[in-house]
Amino acid sequence: RSSDILGLQFHLETTATSLQQMLENGKSELIPEKYIQPEEEIRNHQRFIEKNKEILFILLDRLAAEG
Repeated sequence: RSSDILGLQFHLETTATSLQQMLENGKSELIPEKYIQPEEEIRNHQRFIEKNKEILFILLDRLAAEG
């Protein structure tokens, strides 16, 4: 069913450690482009990590309940 499909354009599972690793390992991909945030901007939004985790678990719980 098409109602069983969900696409996300970001990583809800990100932790402070995994974000650091992504930035270190993907540094060459952080080029000035319309849809690519600069490293500094990404680092300045770490305050969203805990809220994203809450959203992830809500989403997974709802998907499991429907399954």
